[in-house]
Amino acid sequence: MAAEDNQHLKLMRSTTAFIILFIAFLIPSLHAQDTLPHAANHTDAGGLKQGLWLKTDGTGKPVYRGTFRNNLPEGEFVYFDTTGKVKARTTFTENGTRAYTITYDRSGRMAAEGLYLNEKREGLWKFYNEEGILISEESYENGIPAGLWKNYYQNGVLLEEITYRNGLKDGPWKQYFHDGPVKLSATYKTENLKDWPPSSIPMAG
Repeated sequence: MAAEDNQHLKLMRSTTAFIILFIAFLIPSLHAQDTLPHAANHTDAGGLKQGLWLKTDGTGKPVYRGTFRNNLPEGEFVYFDTTGKVKARTTFTENGTRAYTITYDRSGRMAAEGLYLNEKREGLWKFYNEEGILISEESYENGIPAGLWKNYYQNGVLLEEITYRNGLKDGPWKQYFHDGPVKLSATYKTENLKDWPPSSIPMAG
């Protein structure tokens, strides 16, 4: 009986030693995982951001995650809202001057997509409703409205077309019925309607 008790005691000591050893290895590992985001935010001797950066706000919530090369954003950046959900993804190219961006609503659905050039909207931007249907298209040059803009009914059918030049409504403007025919048609000249009333509205004789 004493031999059995002695054997049982040795087994308990071996098990206890294993648990202590396991914890000794586990704690440094957890500590390393906890400090990894802070270690990722690296600047070189010249003070330039290099590699992975994980920015947080004053409460520790994530703001963005992305990679820098010589202080310039490179590749994909992920931006977060105050609840921690992804609100935008941006892919940087050409030394950070071009930034193709997709934004999301609170439900994670795509809300808009388009290009930033030197931090200003450039070219075609598209916007979507909660069902993922295209509801508007906007065109920009150097951050200024330029070219043809389109608005759509909630079912995706074309509602309106209007032309911008240098940020001002300037050119043809049309509105359409749900089934396609033109409802209103006129021309803008630097924000003012040049020919009004619209040609599609019959005048009383």
